[in-house]
Amino acid sequence: MTNLDQPGTHRSISRGSASVPESSLPVGRFGRMFRNLPSYEPEEPFLREVADQMVEGEAVDSETLPAGLTYFGQFVDHDLTFDPVSSLARQNDPDALTSFRTPVFDLDCVYGRGRDDQPYMYDGDKMLIGVAEGGNEKDLPRNGKPGRALIGDPRNDENIIVSQLQLAFLLLHNRLIDDLQPGGALEQHRWSSGSTFQEAQRLARWHYQWLVLEWFLPRICDQEVLGQLVRKEPVDGGTCRSIKPRRFYDPQVRPYIPVEWSVAAYRFGHSLIRQKYHLNPTLRGFRNGEPLDIFLKDPPEADRLQHLDGRRPLPPFWTICWRMFFDFGGDQADLQMARKIDTKLAKGLEFLPGTEDPARALAFRNLQRGATMGLPSGEAVARRLCVKPLSRQQLGLQQEAPLWYYILREAEIFGDGEKLGRVGSTIVAETMLGLLAADPFSFLRTEPTWEPVIPQTTGGEWDIADLLAYAVPDDGCTLQPPGETPPPPEGARSW
Repeated sequence: MTNLDQPGTHRSISRGSASVPESSLPVGRFGRMFRNLPSYEPEEPFLREVADQMVEGEAVDSETLPAGLTYFGQFVDHDLTFDPVSSLARQNDPDALTSFRTPVFDLDCVYGRGRDDQPYMYDGDKMLIGVAEGGNEKDLPRNGKPGRALIGDPRNDENIIVSQLQLAFLLLHNRLIDDLQPGGALEQHRWSSGSTFQEAQRLARWHYQWLVLEWFLPRICDQEVLGQLVRKEPVDGGTCRSIKPRRFYDPQVRPYIPVEWSVAAYRFGHSLIRQKYHLNPTLRGFRNGEPLDIFLKDPPEADRLQHLDGRRPLPPFWTICWRMFFDFGGDQADLQMARKIDTKLAKGLEFLPGTEDPARALAFRNLQRGATMGLPSGEAVARRLCVKPLSRQQLGLQQEAPLWYYILREAEIFGDGEKLGRVGSTIVAETMLGLLAADPFSFLRTEPTWEPVIPQTTGGEWDIADLLAYAVPDDGCTLQPPGETPPPPEGARSW
């Protein structure tokens, strides 16, 4: 290495592009929540041993978490973060990594960089909508071949379920455009007579933020932890909401994404994934009751009608019936549930598509990423939170636990697999509520007494079922083959 390659010279290697020291700064797109805790870097054989224990045996469904919550969580993650440059092969400095997403709940995975920069995503004030194969059902807009989605975040086309949730938010915007017109159902909720596009965008974002605050977090986080962070005060027949000061997530200059959230705590969602899903009653009946794999080991070579891998046009009759993924009230016989939050991942995640290399197992990759990011151990974070750490016996490990594994085991023991424990809840809730509080354009900062204006069509509190019923009234619950023509035979390549 020449002198000009040495760190400290004008031609030194850019931060984040080589092995770098631990970060100690509280700012940046990525950063640390627990900057004073030591890194925990277990040896690879130990990580492989832990990963080998994390394969699901008998599948256990959650009693409270619907299957769709898994993919709403994935949608939220893609809205907040995108790190294309961190490496599994070296230690990474979070302050040197850039998230190519704004760390706010602004739906930039839907709106992208805007109409001027990405006009191919738009149709005037509305979002461009595509059609599925056969032209009878809605799909994401796509290029001709190979059929990649033209959307703000390509990761939201990773599987059929998240791609149709992305589609639902595109349709939400378009329905809001119609209802905000003069004489429309929501005209009275406009702020001004200015841009209808901006009004629709504001309402889409605020309803989405409401779901994060009032529907998503209460279902996954410890209620005592949330109660210490969210303030609700009755005012004039309504409720004023605000976020209390956080103990650990405290951006001093601008919001950032803690790696403890992105690399460990928020990856609790991987344990929620089912191996197989039904999409709608029509397809279920046609397949003799057999659900579809979320993905197969080798989907490029497999029959594409046997798995839910994305990055392709939607096959006919694959429109999702959202009542099979979220609680719409009434008869819930068809509602699928997520798996419990525990240390077991669905068997299909034992090897990611394309190889049987154990290094491609999702559990091992998550554990390895935590080590390369220099995360503290789960026990160290528990002690920092003044929580008694889980014992080695409770963890089932011979040494301290990687933070991600610890959080899953904590949820299994103290939350019965239905909610995160105190360590996981603190990291998830403080981060997400802190981001909402730091956004000057969120409804919490702009109009803290605001309530959803999309009509409520289900029982109980307004939630994601009401948003989906409004945005996608013609979903796959009543999907019927056109005319008298039944679906093509199973495996037919014309699909």
